[in-house]
Amino acid sequence: MDSVMPGNDGFVPANESIHSDSDTAYMTTFPVRLLTDACNRKGIAAKVSNSAGTFVCDRVYYEALYSVAKGLFTIKALFVHLPYIREQEKSPSMDKSLLAKGIADIIKEIGNMQINDA
Repeated sequence: MDSVMPGNDGFVPANESIHSDSDTAYMTTFPVRLLTDACNRKGIAAKVSNSAGTFVCDRVYYEALYSVAKGLFTIKALFVHLPYIREQEKSPSMDKSLLAKGIADIIKEIGNMQINDA
């Protein structure tokens, strides 16, 4: 963990390990570029990020992948960072119906793919 921003508890992590019995990082087995391209082809703006956000987002995704790697869950985990909805009046934002369509399209694309277990 590493951040310049404090969490809700005021803690600012600096190059800290999350679990001593784990890898420093885990890579997704999902074809994120294909999923991103599928969204963009359908008019839903999307881009690949090699970092979930270097803060709470990273921790959430790391914990999910750690749990899968340790056999605590027999699922696949994918983190999709979503923008604000327009009603929140923040930037970047996206129309709520387009955002919902994007999520549904990602799920459909995943259902049509064969995902590696490695």
